Amino acid sequence: MKYNYNYLLEHQDKVLKTMPNHDSLPIIEYQIKNNYVNNHNRITYDFINSKGWKEYERFDHFYNKRCGYLESYDVKKALWLIPQDGIQLLDKKLYKIPINEWTFDLLKPYMKYLAWHFSIDMMGKDKYPYRWGYIRSILHYDAIDEEKWNDVFSFIQSFYDNIDKPNYKFKPDQKGRWNKVLGCCWSCIEMGLPEVALWMVDILFKMFGPIEKELNCKLRDVFTVQVDHRIRILGTLSYIKAFAHKGLGQNEEYYNTLKYYVDYFEQGNKAHYLINNRVLEASILVYSYNPTADNKKIAESISHYNCGKYLDEPTECMRERGLIMFDYIKTFYKKEYEEYNSRT
Repeated sequence: MKYNYNYLLEHQDKVLKTMPNHDSLPIIEYQIKNNYVNNHNRITYDFINSKGWKEYERFDHFYNKRCGYLESYDVKKALWLIPQDGIQLLDKKLYKIPINEWTFDLLKPYMKYLAWHFSIDMMGKDKYPYRWGYIRSILHYDAIDEEKWNDVFSFIQSFYDNIDKPNYKFKPDQKGRWNKVLGCCWSCIEMGLPEVALWMVDILFKMFGPIEKELNCKLRDVFTVQVDHRIRILGTLSYIKAFAHKGLGQNEEYYNTLKYYVDYFEQGNKAHYLINNRVLEASILVYSYNPTADNKKIAESISHYNCGKYLDEPTECMRERGLIMFDYIKTFYKKEYEEYNSRT
């Protein structure tokens, strides 16, 4: 195998490994500085340090609304319907307004509803909500951990060993390793090993094949993934590939990977509200790297388009909509946002 568990132990970022893990903010700040960060964690960090969080945080309010129940996911999910309804109504309002008439004040309630969502998520715990966590470092050797990692590396290596063999038939993965592989990719990026993540995701892209020729998709032969949802799979792989390149300082490759994803969506490959929102996220990153009029127009178009769709889920969809629209505000209403954020 090209990589193994010992490589992770020896080459992971040593500063990250020794940072106290009870406080997320210094860790995320270090990851941002070194381009090791998951984009949602970066936006979360920005929001926690914004006036929007300070102004609209309602931790005590929602904590008291528990009506005496112990903390439970069902209670949170019920309370999350409140900011979900708020964002749904805001989306509908904005969909009726031409994008060139949008203003900072019209968009500002996204920050309120995101703060409410965070406040509900934090009930009963004094920790900021990171869906994927933020501690990826391997703190000490663990035999079970070693087995997990080496199983994934061996699995990936088998793709490299066989993909170019004529008529080779990949067998279905019996262990359900799709999410495990993706998690390992992000772990490598966030512990300062983007080269390992890139090695893993590059072969997955090759197995996915040219996106227009889905009938020969080897990825479908191995994993239980629906190629009909190819825009979702493309996004999943594109974010890993883009941020692995960014971690290696390969900024043009970072940009081109995200641009391809956005352009594919713009060719008419629309999807569910959640996926449309992730394409919007990528379009913001594309514009931030290359702020052209065309890239701005695409981001604005996607944002307006998704306002006409239905936010049907109060957890993942709701959180991501809030985070991404906060990033949209910071990017496209920068002057107004900075003025607002500077007020005492």
